[in-house]
Amino acid sequence: MAMPKLALSDCRLRRFTAEEARTCLAGRPVVFVGDSLSRYSFLSLAAFLHNGSWPALTDCPNILHKHTWAISLQGYFQRSTDAFQGRMLCDCTTTKDESRTYEYPRANLSLYFKWWTGWPYEVHGRWGHPPFRNATPCRTPACYGSGCSTEPGECRHEHDWSLPLPTALRQVVSQLSPSAIILNSGMWRGTSKESSPPSFARAVAKAALKAVAPQRGTVVWRTTTPSLRLNVTHAWDAPFLAAPRLHVLDAWQMLRPLLAYQPVPYYDHYHPWPEVYTELNTALLNMLC
Repeated sequence: MAMPKLALSDCRLRRFTAEEARTCLAGRPVVFVGDSLSRYSFLSLAAFLHNGSWPALTDCPNILHKHTWAISLQGYFQRSTDAFQGRMLCDCTTTKDESRTYEYPRANLSLYFKWWTGWPYEVHGRWGHPPFRNATPCRTPACYGSGCSTEPGECRHEHDWSLPLPTALRQVVSQLSPSAIILNSGMWRGTSKESSPPSFARAVAKAALKAVAPQRGTVVWRTTTPSLRLNVTHAWDAPFLAAPRLHVLDAWQMLRPLLAYQPVPYYDHYHPWPEVYTELNTALLNMLC
């Protein structure tokens, strides 16, 4: 099945090779913050850096959509982590706590993903995972596998820390020395009538900019991608689009034309095909490099 071509008006994107992308991001940690849309963006970029090629729709099962695995969510967490051959650490025991680290020491590459579903939800995590790698890891008797380590998908237990996003950016993400923070609140806005207060958006922007300041880094707000079920508009992201000094990757504007195609290049109502993440990450690399 052919992927529709994404044509951006008055925009010519540089197409990076994996080696060029590695060179650009070497020594420049990148942190993705958001829901499953950000998870798949993170995994797409990590796979490109790791394998030298972008994930494709023909990859089956596909790390960019959990339902292609026909296994449990915990099983998907484990398999999508194992796909990186020891270079990925996953605190993925429940979706509300998901946190991932991709490290490629020889190339000096570090990517991070922190699960966040927008206002008023918090960011969660556990000891033993960056930036608290040297803290005592969680242990719990309620495990599915042998032992009680926090291997992906094995255990279910509560998080060790839980913070509002601005505080998490100041106290947790800043310790990762990020050169870029990519923020997106995802689709969960559709389950709540509450929108992010402008004061919250400003606090997020201020904290994120402070976290990247020592590295002279960049903060990018990625607008929410169109949905086949929810009426996603720019209004979802309006408080953050108005926040000062944030760069904007307008995924909503870029991907709206895809909704006119048949079949629409989405796995389900919310998650697009892998090639869409390729285009979004290519645009991101053009912003960062």
